[in-house]
Amino acid sequence: MDRYAAILLVAVGTYLIRLLPFFRKEGTGEGMERVLKDSAAAVMAALWISSFVSLPLEGWPLVRDGLALLGVLGSYLLWRRMGVSVLVGVGLHALLSLWGG
Repeated sequence: MDRYAAILLVAVGTYLIRLLPFFRKEGTGEGMERVLKDSAAAVMAALWISSFVSLPLEGWPLVRDGLALLGVLGSYLLWRRMGVSVLVGVGLHALLSLWGG
């Protein structure tokens, strides 16, 4: 249940960050525009990585998580598509979880 609460909290925070420019009368500056543009992707990446990394970091789970992250990196360098990279990472993590137990 705690995981669902964390996902809900991150989702609400992401949408609130996106709504911030609508509540400012003078608009946003260039620096704030960059922060707002990149913040949603950063929050989603942090949520995604924290959902795959299991603590404590030892043995097979560490190898599995590292290989999945390498799959994400490799597929991004190959195709330059964030969505495809996430799908590759999720699929690789699922296959390694089934294979390694």
